[in-house]
Formats: sequence, C-alpha cells, structure tokens
Amino acid sequence: MTTANESLLGLETKTSGAMCERLDTVRSHLAWDLVSIGSHWLSVYPHDSETSYHEEAGSEI
Repeated sequence: MTTANESLLGLETKTSGAMCERLDTVRSHLAWDLVSIGSHWLSVYPHDSETSYHEEAGSEI
C-alpha cells in the first residue's frame, strides 16, 4: 500500500508541478501586494490614531 501511495504522490507531483509553480508565483505576488498595502496603510493611519488617542487621553486626564 505504501508503494501505491508513493507512486500516486509521485504522479501528483509530476502532473501538478507546473500548477504548483503557478500557485507559488501567485502567492508571492499576493504577498507583495499585501505587504505594499499594509505598509501604505501603516504609513497613513497610525499618525491619525496616535493623535486621536493622545487627544482622548489628554481630555480624560
């Protein structure tokens, strides 16, 4: 049974090798998109949230 499973796995890796490569490239592109969106979001929004947080803390004190 293990030999049959190994041969099936071998066939899967051979047939889906190109698909895996495509998925890897898509994943890397999506990861870079998320990183760029995240860095853009972090560069825009923390300043507003920090100032509003400090303003709220100052008004409470």
